[in-house]
Amino acid sequence: MTSKIQRILSAATVEYINNNHVSFQQVKALNAIGSCRTKNMGTHSLSCSCGHMKTINNSCGNRHCPVCGSFKKELWVMKQQESLLPSHYFHLVFTLPDTLNSFIYFNQKELYSLMYQAASKTLLELSANKFSVTPGFTLVLHTWGQNLGYHPHLHCILAGGGLSLDQTHFKTFKKKFFIHIKILSALFKGKFLHGFKELLTPGSLYSPNNLQNTLTSFLDDLYSKDWVVFSKPVFKCAAHVIKYLARYTHRVAISDHRIISVTDT
Repeated sequence: MTSKIQRILSAATVEYINNNHVSFQQVKALNAIGSCRTKNMGTHSLSCSCGHMKTINNSCGNRHCPVCGSFKKELWVMKQQESLLPSHYFHLVFTLPDTLNSFIYFNQKELYSLMYQAASKTLLELSANKFSVTPGFTLVLHTWGQNLGYHPHLHCILAGGGLSLDQTHFKTFKKKFFIHIKILSALFKGKFLHGFKELLTPGSLYSPNNLQNTLTSFLDDLYSKDWVVFSKPVFKCAAHVIKYLARYTHRVAISDHRIISVTDT
């Protein structure tokens, strides 16, 4: 059974690639999804002791494929359950000013990595200073918003406790909230912009929109903005944590239920 997305791509992939600027990774994903579970992917045979044999088309295995994603999601959930702690969990979302979007889009490897580093250092530093613990957390990058526009941000699932700094016992946090969002936001902003400036100094980043000559004012504007770290309702059950994360680690922006109709135009 094919998905709506696969049927659309099968009919229009070549035309779309020819008429749009797409990366190698995007071309690879488009071709994989369009060919998933068709003869283009090859076949394998299943047989039983009764002599019955069935030939099945192979799946593409691409992480963006809506057909393959569900099975991989279940495998991932089973693996992650092994590392869960019997604790409540906090849900935080680290966001960036949208004025950084073009910089991030053209320097994805460097700035996605910086997002992870800045968020991790923020959580480790605040947990050590306020609670004297080393926390356990998972960060998941999400690159689109509800309107499917480019909106890179990090979802964080933080265990409601951590290992004491002397590594002798597990210490639980209060359950209502982790740390005030203004403190989280300010420290995250400082750490990200510190790393951002270090990357700019040797010219490691591509500057879009001819910003190279106005970087000083661009940085001043970023420092003057109020950055936001959202604090979502606390997860009371570890199982809820895994189910929530799976929606972001094994899902693409567009899905069948969003497609209302398809026309030639």
